[in-house]
Amino acid sequence: MKTVLTLSVALLALPLLAAEPQKKAAEPASAPAVAPAPAATPDSPLVAAAKRARAGRKKSGKIVITDATLKRSTSNVHMTTTETMRPIVLPPPDTRPSAEMEARRIADETRKATAARDAQKKKDEQARLTERERNAARAEDDYLAETEVELDPAQPEGPTPPEQKPPHR
Repeated sequence: MKTVLTLSVALLALPLLAAEPQKKAAEPASAPAVAPAPAATPDSPLVAAAKRARAGRKKSGKIVITDATLKRSTSNVHMTTTETMRPIVLPPPDTRPSAEMEARRIADETRKATAARDAQKKKDEQARLTERERNAARAEDDYLAETEVELDPAQPEGPTPPEQKPPHR
């Protein structure tokens, strides 16, 4: 970045150094250096034409619109009216769905099909679990019927602890 800046300053200063006369070294150092005024460069033909065109224009002041100025104004004010209004004919609307609408419809159909498939899988799985529970309950009933063990509801479950004697005093 610094090198670009240095080069640009050097290139800009080069024409100034070339335009200076070599006599400055011979002049006494006490005289202040005054640069001569640069000569006015002539305008290009395009700039000169633009200046001439602009000079011919009349400068207008600010115009305030009032009722009096509107009555006085006669410049290109035309108003027309018609007795009947012709009907406006519009082309028929395009009833085909757009690409976005078609993509959305396909996505909705896919989503509904996936949801229906998932619901059916869940229902089938629930039916399988219910069938397994029934089979397990039937197997348990069959097992208990085969062993014919009668349980006394008053009898505690598990082994009975041995009777303890009261401690002696």
